[in-house]
Amino acid sequence: MVVGIEHREIVAMDVGVPADVLWHHLRDPELVRRWFGFEREGLADEIHEMFEVRASASETSSVDGHPVRTLTWPRGDRAVVTSVPHESHQRSHLSIQRRSHDGLTTFDGVQDPRDEAWLAGANQLKFALEEYPGLGRRTVVMRDMDAGTLHDRLLDRLGLHGLRGVPVGGHVQTTLPDGSRVGGTLAYKSQYQVGLRLLGTKSAMLVLLETPAAARPPHGLVTAVLSLYDVSDAEVASVLDRWSQWWGMAAAASTTASPRRTRVS
Repeated sequence: MVVGIEHREIVAMDVGVPADVLWHHLRDPELVRRWFGFEREGLADEIHEMFEVRASASETSSVDGHPVRTLTWPRGDRAVVTSVPHESHQRSHLSIQRRSHDGLTTFDGVQDPRDEAWLAGANQLKFALEEYPGLGRRTVVMRDMDAGTLHDRLLDRLGLHGLRGVPVGGHVQTTLPDGSRVGGTLAYKSQYQVGLRLLGTKSAMLVLLETPAAARPPHGLVTAVLSLYDVSDAEVASVLDRWSQWWGMAAAASTTASPRRTRVS
């Protein structure tokens, strides 16, 4: 653990699995891949470097004698895993902490991309463990789409204009540009991102990350990451085609640029 650094807690969540299971999903590269980032070239190398080479693990005992496990990175980031008391230790708690922004020349004063990545990753980890334990993940990603002007936002054109007003746990349903309907529950929300548990034959996690205009003028950007589990290659291809059409139709309704789509098998 880094000594003498003031930390901010950016994630604090309970996860419905024992602490040992949660910890293994931070230590085993194959398990990390079930929630970290999204499919792309070089992902395996990135996971190896971040979680095996650069991370340092430590363990201490809590008051009740159960371990407090901490994973620490050189820049001061740390992940702390503990058991949840009075839950027969079948639930665990994850805390992600990062150093203060004071004195950091890499922080532009608007948005911290690393904060956003940890928040998205932690919520994808919770979804994977609680909804699809033991299954691999596939992702469909729409990257760096122009967010649109204040009065012509991309998310509004997708029917998600009321999303920010929905409480966590509340139901969301929208009609997409091609006329199809999508529904789910709001899993979490923060200043720059929201997570939706989409409901259907197989549930999925949709994370919408917004980069504000102050950081990426003139309008800011939107990136959408859809996490799928227990799906075939054919199902992934079908979802990719539909989502490309949906986002493309929304983008075409304005003067903003078409989205870039990413899929790495």
